[in-house]
Amino acid sequence: MATYNRTSLPPPPEVIIYRYGDKLVYVKPAMEYEEAIELALQEFPVLKSIAAEKQSREHIAFYITNAMHGKRESICISKSAWKPCVSRMLRGEIVTIFVVDPSKEVTIQIEPPPQYLEVPESSSGRHTRKSRSTPPHSSRGNSCSRPHSPAGSVKSPDSLLTRRRSWFRR
Repeated sequence: MATYNRTSLPPPPEVIIYRYGDKLVYVKPAMEYEEAIELALQEFPVLKSIAAEKQSREHIAFYITNAMHGKRESICISKSAWKPCVSRMLRGEIVTIFVVDPSKEVTIQIEPPPQYLEVPESSSGRHTRKSRSTPPHSSRGNSCSRPHSPAGSVKSPDSLLTRRRSWFRR
């Protein structure tokens, strides 16, 4: 098992995936934000022309998709958070590249992953999965009473000496 100092960042994954439009490319993750932009420009030549046209690299943004509050959310990775984010990414994690206007608020819609099959429900609206717990015992007058032990109770200290478990030796 690999170990690392708790004060330092964990090592980055071997590869991640850059996505721009409908194209996907495996890349070795860059540890610096500017290197990541340079790598994106290298892998997606259309970004070079966009960066040259806008005369700025600030229009290139990196997003990851994460589950938050039960919904899939797109999260922009800022320049200051790039290194810790990359070091905590999973192998093959997708980083989506967008060209944005820094002066405008951006709302990104990424297609969600396919849904899992739902658990079938019975006609009463309850899930059909059976519980493995034992059903509650019917009480005889007292709702807080415990069920009786099938072995009965031990009545005297002398009976403890005669009723030893088989794994105890005399």
